[in-house]
Amino acid sequence: MSFLTRFCKEQLRFIAEELSEDVISSHLKIPDLRKLILNSKNYDEEMVRGMVDILIEEAEHDRQAKREEVKRQAKREEAERQAKREEAE
Repeated sequence: MSFLTRFCKEQLRFIAEELSEDVISSHLKIPDLRKLILNSKNYDEEMVRGMVDILIEEAEHDRQAKREEVKRQAKREEAERQAKREEAE
């Protein structure tokens, strides 16, 4: 269970929904979502760990994509500034 403590509400909601649990209320708190997952009749620790691994990989991929986009944007802005400097000269 301790491996579920590091996840945000959206990730826990995803896991619960994948276990075919009805997550009707958006007001469920994180401890309630954890309890829902652990008490699910479809709960299998290895399967949930696999889902967790996928969530971690997706989050890392998203972070990497954002970093790359920031770098591309910085390069575009630098190129625009350089072009303006050259025009001014």
